[in-house]
Amino acid sequence: MLGWQIYINRSPTRPLGSAFEDSLKDQSLLASWLTGVNGCDWIGKLVEQGKAKYLGTYGGYPRSYSAKAEHVIPLILSLQSKIEGPTVIGDDYAYIGGFNSDIELFLDRIKVCPIDEELSIEAWDQS
Repeated sequence: MLGWQIYINRSPTRPLGSAFEDSLKDQSLLASWLTGVNGCDWIGKLVEQGKAKYLGTYGGYPRSYSAKAEHVIPLILSLQSKIEGPTVIGDDYAYIGGFNSDIELFLDRIKVCPIDEELSIEAWDQS
């Protein structure tokens, strides 16, 4: 596994089979970014603390979670480009592991999101 593509949406669950582009059209996407192998540790910690729920997968992808905005928004607003994580070396590639990149924050949408709203978090394996 190389890392994760993370999406944070206001819609708690997207209908199965709906296109990701739908969340861009309807303004529900709050944030997205690419991250390394350990880039989902933050959501795992929220699950352990009872502040998020693991909802499973849809046929293996993505890993789906839900959590209140009050727990997620401060974390995404403080995203840094460097995180803890190993470098992944394959047959014909090397992937720096400790990173967040391609960070997109939709601040206008984040600003109006109620803190008690249940958000959807999707983590897509980038293998």
